[in-house]
Amino acid sequence: MEPQTNCCPDAVRFEARRARRVFALLAGVWMLNGIDLLCTSVAQAWMQFTPICEINPIAAWVVAKGPLALAIYKFSLVGGATVPLLIHRRRRIVELAATMILVVYVLVAVHWQCFYTSTEAREMLGVLLVTR
Repeated sequence: MEPQTNCCPDAVRFEARRARRVFALLAGVWMLNGIDLLCTSVAQAWMQFTPICEINPIAAWVVAKGPLALAIYKFSLVGGATVPLLIHRRRRIVELAATMILVVYVLVAVHWQCFYTSTEAREMLGVLLVTR
């Protein structure tokens, strides 16, 4: 018995385009996750100069373990969350989920941008560069 083929080539092309869009959205998530890791690591280096605390208690425990533990934690969480989305990337709900995750990461990036452009953060960055 032959596998059933889709009778509408347009539907197949649309699913292929959706799969590419989901992959692009998730690539944005991975990129912003890396930027978030970098910003978190730099902010962690400032801990000796200013009180920056992690609200998530699990992440706070991981941050206290060091930068390697933080990187493994962040990439494990994002990887674990995005692999199932990649597997099911041709579904409409997955495209919606990937878009929502990307929006959350964009908001996190905006938060970091506000943090690093604040006067207090620029003063701390000057202290960090001078003392290192």
